Amino acid sequence: MLEAILGSQVTLPKASDAELVADGRAGAGQAELASWMRQANARGAASVVVGRGAEPTLALLEGELVAAQFPVTRTHMPRPALPRPPARNR
Repeated sequence: MLEAILGSQVTLPKASDAELVADGRAGAGQAELASWMRQANARGAASVVVGRGAEPTLALLEGELVAAQFPVTRTHMPRPALPRPPARNR
């Protein structure tokens, strides 16, 4: 699918490192991924983004390679149990 996109009207392709490695397009290292990103840029992609799971996302923006690390947030913070109200007499 990436081959069909490159050279088309798409100007911002996004791929995962796992996809590129599995397809044999790039190695898993940052230098190999950056090389593939520059090749994609030469084939018409104005900018290129490669997601790398827990590793920083790589982006080639206007010819400059940047890495973006997103903050990790917790979705649940345990709280102590609240005391139960006293039972009411009927």
